[in-house]
Amino acid sequence: MLEQNILRYNPTEYRFSELFVYTSCHWIEHFGAVLSESLLLALDDIELVCQASSKRLSNWITQNSRPDCTIKPRFTFDPILYDPLSITSIYSSKAILQRMLEHSDLSNHTRFLSSPAIGAADQILEWGDLS
Repeated sequence: MLEQNILRYNPTEYRFSELFVYTSCHWIEHFGAVLSESLLLALDDIELVCQASSKRLSNWITQNSRPDCTIKPRFTFDPILYDPLSITSIYSSKAILQRMLEHSDLSNHTRFLSSPAIGAADQILEWGDLS
């Protein structure tokens, strides 16, 4: 089997740790698999990691689009379109999404976009599993 010549970069040259690269590429698998109430992540932690327009969210998604540290991303990403509700809607389990809808302060414009439900719906239609 011929190996393709794929351009890759060293994330440490961009001041990203190997742990950051690993978690950026694999945490959404865990985020979507959590079903038990006892294993649900704290909403405050999710909101902090996915805060609207944050550098943290931008860095995470940018790295996630390059899971093998490829130069060319798998998808384009505009960080101003995302917030904790849209990320949770696309990647989390139904249990986490339901908990966020019931308990998060979606009017907190520091963490959420000005119309988080509309933004989440747009992103679900674009990227989500409609089932």
